[in-house]
Amino acid sequence: MSQSKSVCFRMLARHVLAAMMFSGMFVLYCLRNNLSVTIVAMVNTTGKEADRYSGDCQGKNGSELELVDELGEFYWDSQRQGLLLGAYYYGYAVSQIFGGWLEKYVGGKIVFGGSMFLGSVLTLVSPITAREAGFWAFFAVRLFLGLFQGVIFPVHHQMWGKWAPPMERTTLISIGPSGCNVGTIFISVVSGVMAANVGWDTVFYMTGALGLAWVLVWMFLGYDSPNKHPRISDGEKKYIIQEIGPSSEDKDPQVPWKSIFTSLPIWEIGRASCRERV
Repeated sequence: MSQSKSVCFRMLARHVLAAMMFSGMFVLYCLRNNLSVTIVAMVNTTGKEADRYSGDCQGKNGSELELVDELGEFYWDSQRQGLLLGAYYYGYAVSQIFGGWLEKYVGGKIVFGGSMFLGSVLTLVSPITAREAGFWAFFAVRLFLGLFQGVIFPVHHQMWGKWAPPMERTTLISIGPSGCNVGTIFISVVSGVMAANVGWDTVFYMTGALGLAWVLVWMFLGYDSPNKHPRISDGEKKYIIQEIGPSSEDKDPQVPWKSIFTSLPIWEIGRASCRERV
């Protein structure tokens, strides 16, 4: 209670971090899933040139059918579309291995923020890359997008190891990933509307700009640990350190690999997680 009173009506630093984690995961999933719906507007599924349908078709009522805007720009078959949709995950799977290590030696603020910055820049250049550089260049952009963003979940968990008191840890850790669901729903709805009304490329511009705006706020509000936060109250800082114990920054614990790989609960959690994504 004392740590709450000491900050009066100010929002606690760990609650600010939770809000930033939620919004960061929201943006992450907007960047991640913007292609899933937008690709429908990008691809010409007729296999015919768009200009063949410009003003030379008649509707049932005798009016001309303007089909040019309904045909996508790219002639990607289903195999290529699958490669593009999967490219993100090829990079994503690789970089998760290094996320925790980077957080420890570089710092969560820089790694999380840098990942979102690079992902946002790649998203902004996606339309011109697809149009001017071709399929494989666009594939590379999506691959590197996943590579840069695969570190975010390990960094998220590692940072909460320094910020979340044990009695609040479950709640605080769960707030960030809930932003993933909100972001998925948001981009699934908005991307279709934007692609149909103002063009598919605006989906990438909007999500990329959203990511850059988040990074600006993160650099001001996100910090690696209570010890590095310049504006945290003394009461909250003392409370977190007392509850967590000696900082993990001062320790280099051995990873119990044998216990991990022989733990039935861990295997079951992994199986359930894979099952959820099938």
